[in-house]
Amino acid sequence: MMPTNLEYDAPCIQKKRHIGNDFVNIIFNNSGLPFSFDTFPSDFNYVYIVITPEARATFVETRARARQDGQDQFYKVQ
Repeated sequence: MMPTNLEYDAPCIQKKRHIGNDFVNIIFNNSGLPFSFDTFPSDFNYVYIVITPEARATFVETRARARQDGQDQFYKVQ
């Protein structure tokens, strides 16, 4: 979701240089799949905080409900 200027930086090097050099990474995982902790390999990543939408219903129902009213959302923090 970081801004990308494809006209001046087609391979997105300016955007990618900021990823992977942090001690703490906060990831919002809305994919419905488990997050793979080796996605951003680095010697500097010590803590990952993964936030995932959760509910007592199924994942598909959770996403549909979030689009409708935006209330009663639950999140899992890992």
